[in-house]
Amino acid sequence: MIRSLRWRLLATTAAVLAVVLTALALVSSRITRIELRRFQEIGVTAAPRGAASVRRMLEERYRAARSWSGADEIASRAAGLIHREVIVVDELGRAVARSPGLSDVRIQPAAGGGLRLTWGGARDGQARKVLLLRAPGLPVTDASGRTVGRVYTFGPEPPESPDVAGSVTGTGEPGRR
Repeated sequence: MIRSLRWRLLATTAAVLAVVLTALALVSSRITRIELRRFQEIGVTAAPRGAASVRRMLEERYRAARSWSGADEIASRAAGLIHREVIVVDELGRAVARSPGLSDVRIQPAAGGGLRLTWGGARDGQARKVLLLRAPGLPVTDASGRTVGRVYTFGPEPPESPDVAGSVTGTGEPGRR
């Protein structure tokens, strides 16, 4: 029987503690899901499908023009053929061509290799989404065999539903990898 004041206070304290811990767990889980959706790290363990054919097309174009002129057209055409986004960077890691689906994406070299892609931000009122492509990319060479750039391919809609050949960590969904 819970008639004594001591037992009632203990039961009330336990109930309040349970409610507070449950609320904290729910808020923490929600915040974690939101943050993981904003920041997804893609680890590509194998060459993405279709990248070799894109590389050949870019090498032919670069060898003919001796520059990256027209590379956007190749990236756009390749993206349509392989149903993946395409990014081409020069030897310094600067984006020189991209498929149309990446027109509003900021592309930068990532610390430790790969690329850092950023969608949205304070200017356009959208939440900022960041994607790290942790892969060396396939080298694009000129006629002498010197590497003049790299090509990266990855699945459409990376911030919401990544589709990458390789492993995906941090999908934003608990229990899913």
